[in-house]
Formats: sequence, structure tokens, C-alpha cells
Amino acid sequence: MQRLLQHLYILPLFISMLLSLKSFRLGWPAALKTFSVLLVSIFFVETIALLWKYCLHDKLPWGKYSNSNIWLYNAFLVPQYLLFMRVYYRVLQAQRIKRAIIISAVVYSVLGLCNMLFFQSVHSINSFTIVLANIIAILLTICYFEQLWKQKELVRLSAEPMVWISLGVFVFHTANVPYMLCLDYLIHTNIPLAIALFYIYLALNCIMYTLFTIAFLCHRPKEK
Repeated sequence: MQRLLQHLYILPLFISMLLSLKSFRLGWPAALKTFSVLLVSIFFVETIALLWKYCLHDKLPWGKYSNSNIWLYNAFLVPQYLLFMRVYYRVLQAQRIKRAIIISAVVYSVLGLCNMLFFQSVHSINSFTIVLANIIAILLTICYFEQLWKQKELVRLSAEPMVWISLGVFVFHTANVPYMLCLDYLIHTNIPLAIALFYIYLALNCIMYTLFTIAFLCHRPKEK
């Protein structure tokens, strides 16, 4: 039962990933196609991570390894959030914000790789990289909501896929920043609280992917 709860988020991720594929078939805007690619890549990494943890680590022909899959998540952090920034580069219209996204992508890539290779290492949770990515994600969603607020054209928010996507991103990443900042301390001082917060983290994952699912249940959005 515990293992089932730990991996329950895979179900809404899988559903949202499958539904997102219609963005290619129905000719949705490029930003949503990019987001679909992001969801497919996340599902692929999650699948490989689970396979590594439960069977691949000791069945490879060239040797046995630890079942820890943290290295896989760390290796995917930079590509994942570069794809994410690409989505908002296409959605956001202000040129100054587009320039800021490009600068952020370069800085994040350099710092993320340096952190993984020289500081927190590939085999430990790269919390510094995660927190920086979370802050960037939060700021981009705020910029998107501000753009919606200022635009003259009235839109039905519940029919806009990017509204649901941005809401899911904002809720999860806002909660994830304090979680990541205090995780190492809690692991060493208060294991029961760390476990409780971990299950809240998993619940927020489920909520985020459910909101992504709703996004791709919307009708085809207009190209901006």
C-alpha cells in the first residue's frame, strides 16, 4: 500500500501525457506542443527511474549498482526546465521578458551543471538547482497571469489550457521551494515530519498533473 501511494502520481502524469499528444494531431499552438514534449520526457524519465530502482540496477550485463535513482533525476533537471522555459518563451509576448528567459536559461544551465558536477554531486538531491528552477517557474507563471490581466481581449479563463498549466505549475513549485530548503535539515532532525511532508509533496504532484490533464481537455486554443 505504501509503495502504491508513493507512485500514485504516475497515473495523472500518464493521463495528462496521453491527452497532450492531441496537440500535434489537432494543430495546437507551438507552446502546447512543446509542453507535450516536456510531459512525454518526464513520463519517460519517471518510468526509467522506477525500473532502475526496482530491477534494472542489479540486472545490467556489465555489473550491479545502487538502486538509488537520484542521479537520473539530477541529469534531467536542466533539460527539463529548459523545455519548460521554452514553453513560456513562446507564450509570453513582452520582449524584455523573452530576453530575461534566454539569460535565465543560460545562467540556470551553467549553475545546474556546476552544482551537479562539483558541489552537491550527481548522487545527492540537487536542492540548489531545484530551488532555482522552482523560482524561475513561479516567476514565469506570474508573468503569464499578469499578461492575461493586462490584455484587452476578454477570454474565458477556464477554456485556456495555459491557465490550467500555469496554475498547476504555480501551486506545486510555490510549495516545493520551502520543502526543498528544509528537506536536508528535516532528514537529520525530524524524520516523521520529513515523511509527512514527502506525502504532501506527492499529493501536490498529483494535483499538478491533474490540472495539466484538465488543460488538454479544453478546446483548441487560438494562436496568439
